[in-house]
Amino acid sequence: IIPAAVVILITVMFAGCKKEGEFDELSTDGTESAAVVYQTDANGETVTDDEGNPVAEETAATAEPAPTSATDAQGNEIPPPPSYPLTKTVGFVYRGVVRGNPENEIFEASRAKLEVDLAVDTYYVDNVLVQTYNDAVDALMKKGCDVIVSCSESFSNAAAKLAKTLPNVDFINFGGALKSSNLGSIEPLLYQGANIAGLAAAYSSESNIIGIVADRSMPQYAAVVDSFVLGAKIVQGSNTNIKLNVCLSEDEARTKNAIDDLRQQGCDTIFVYQNDIFGIQYCEKVGVKVAAFAANLPELAPTQYVMGFFFDITSFLNESVRYIQNDAFYGKTEVGSLYSRSIRMTKLSELSPPETATLVDELVKNVSAQQGDGIFRGELKDISNVTKVSKGDILPFSESVNIDWLVRGITRVKKYDRPKGDEDLVYPTLEVKS
Repeated sequence: IIPAAVVILITVMFAGCKKEGEFDELSTDGTESAAVVYQTDANGETVTDDEGNPVAEETAATAEPAPTSATDAQGNEIPPPPSYPLTKTVGFVYRGVVRGNPENEIFEASRAKLEVDLAVDTYYVDNVLVQTYNDAVDALMKKGCDVIVSCSESFSNAAAKLAKTLPNVDFINFGGALKSSNLGSIEPLLYQGANIAGLAAAYSSESNIIGIVADRSMPQYAAVVDSFVLGAKIVQGSNTNIKLNVCLSEDEARTKNAIDDLRQQGCDTIFVYQNDIFGIQYCEKVGVKVAAFAANLPELAPTQYVMGFFFDITSFLNESVRYIQNDAFYGKTEVGSLYSRSIRMTKLSELSPPETATLVDELVKNVSAQQGDGIFRGELKDISNVTKVSKGDILPFSESVNIDWLVRGITRVKKYDRPKGDEDLVYPTLEVKS
C-alpha cells in the first residue's frame, strides 16, 4: 500500500507534464507560461535568425495558476475567490454600547479582522434595541451594506423576519438556530466556558462560599449559571455554598450593591456574567477574586482575576462573508464550542493553587469531546427539588442552550433588577459609525 503522503507527492510531481513535441516553457519562478509561437514565412516555414534558431512571436502573459478549492470546518468545499471579487459591505448591529461591553468588544475584534482578511468595508450601529433593529438595518443599507451581522441573541427573531423581506441582503446572526436562504446563525456554547471557570473559581475560593452576579438578559443565562455551579461542584461537592444575585448590566449602583451583599455573605470569589465591565473592575477595587465573561479579564482585574471565558466567531464570520462574496451563501446554523475553538478561555491566574492548571486542562479535554460535552448529566434537580434531567440522561446541545431553570446547589437567589416601570423608554439615537 502506498502511503497517502507519497501519493500526493507523486501527483504533484506529474501534474502538468507535457507530451513530447509540446513547446510550453516554464517561467523562472516555476509557473507555467503561455505556449511559444514561432514566426513563419509565406510558405509556412519557420523563420530562423542568423544562427539558425527559430524566431518566436511575442508571448502572451503568464497564465495564472488555477485557484484551488478549500474546505470549511465541516469539510464543505468553499468556492475559490472569483477573478473579480464581488464587493460586499458589512454592517454590524450592536445591542448596547461598544466600549466597555465584553460581548460587543469581541465582535469589534472580529470586525477589524474581517476588514483585513477579506478587504471589505464595514460599518456599525450600537445601542440598538429590538424595537429599533429595523431602523438600524435601514441606516446601514443606506451606507451600502448588503451583509448584516446581528450581534445579539435578542435580535434573532427580528433578523429572521426582516431577512424574508430583503432577499438581496444576507444576514449573519449570533445566537439561536434560525436559518433561511439568506440567513445563517452561530450558537456559541457559552455554558461550556462557564463550566471551566466554575472549576477554577472553586479551587481559588478559601471560604468555599462563591457568589454570582448575573444579568437575565444575557445569552443562555440559566445554562451559563447552572454550568458554572456544576463546575464548582466538581471540586467541593455539595458543600460549596453558592449565592446568586440577579442584576442587569449597565446599572452600576445596583451591581455595586449586589457585589457588596455577596461580600457580606462571606463570598471571597464572585462570577460576573454581565455585558458591562463595571462589576469586574469593582471586584478588583475591593479585593474580591473574580471569574467572568470577558476576553480581557486579566487586564480588567490584574490582581484578582481567576479565569474567564469568551467566544470567538472570527472564523465563522470570515467563512460566511467569503461564501457571500462568491455568491455561494446558504443559510446554515453552526454550533460554536470548545472543540471548534469558538469558545475560548483566558489564561489561568498565577495565584491559583498549583494543581488547578492540571484539573482545568483535564476538564477542557472532557468538555471538548466531539460527541457531546456531558455537562448536564442526570440526575439534576432544580432549586425547587424538581427533577429536570433523569439519572443517566445527558442533555444535548440543542436543549442545553435553552435551559430555563436554576440547578439545585444555589443556596440563595436575590434580585437586584430595576423595579417594574423603571426602564428607560427613550429610544437612543441611531448613528452609523465605521
